Amino acid sequence: MGGVIGGLIPFILNYNPSEVASMNDGTYIGFMCFMSTGTVLTLAILHPSRVVRDDGSHCTNIKYSDVSMEAVEILKLFRNWKILLMVLAAWANTQPRSAPRGTRMGSH
Repeated sequence: MGGVIGGLIPFILNYNPSEVASMNDGTYIGFMCFMSTGTVLTLAILHPSRVVRDDGSHCTNIKYSDVSMEAVEILKLFRNWKILLMVLAAWANTQPRSAPRGTRMGSH
């Protein structure tokens, strides 16, 4: 949803531009207003302990883990051989490539 609205703001503001420009000041102001509205709306969310359903039951209060527990669980992911293959593939993809033999760099 954010990508759609994020794309609509510059499209609407630049629909009939007087000059060709990628983003004007109104675009940034629109983004700031949109983000500020989202920030204010988050303050209206009730705490789970205060949510009561139509049948009178209360919402479940989820106890979240701490940062150290999350770090341990992320490290446990690297025991999976499929994750290790993904890490190797990502590492190989970021290595600099040399030019093929018989070609000179920069020549077309």
